[in-house]
Amino acid sequence: MLEHMLTKPWRAFSYARLLARLLARVHSKHVRELISFNRRLQMAIQHNEDLPPDIKAAALSLLASLPSGDSLCHGDFHPDNIILAKQQPIIIDWLDASQGPPLADVARTLMLFTIPPLSMHPIKKLLISWLRAGTLKVFLDEYFSLLPEGKDQLDDWLSVVLAARLAEKIPEERGVILAQLDQRFKGII
Repeated sequence: MLEHMLTKPWRAFSYARLLARLLARVHSKHVRELISFNRRLQMAIQHNEDLPPDIKAAALSLLASLPSGDSLCHGDFHPDNIILAKQQPIIIDWLDASQGPPLADVARTLMLFTIPPLSMHPIKKLLISWLRAGTLKVFLDEYFSLLPEGKDQLDDWLSVVLAARLAEKIPEERGVILAQLDQRFKGII
């Protein structure tokens, strides 16, 4: 899907709506045998040496206050993990699948849309940055038109997901994420 977005940017909004519908369909399934998304986030935050102790404590406290759930969550849902096959789209890369609250998964997708692109060709990087702003709004509007519950907790989930993201140790993201976390937890710590 990402390649289609880049080569056919005029269709980016329709792809964003499709992405939202696919994620809502994933979240409509309930599972009980997978690791908890909340537990996965908790472990990533607890064992992350890059997080300052005060932000770590605030993120863990915030996570403890958020709901758990039994919806199927992908864990790494973004356009590059969707194959646009002729019959129907295929969701790939289920390595981080878990059970949990849909908003945790939506927050992870939101984070992937907002963290600056990694090293890549400058023209591709510029196009991705331009597409992100518009497609993200369309994605969120479509998703919440289908599953409106808990929308007010999305920002809290984003704070927790950002804290967990540092455990992935992507050097280009570290400074940006730490600055965002410092701002998000400013009044708490």
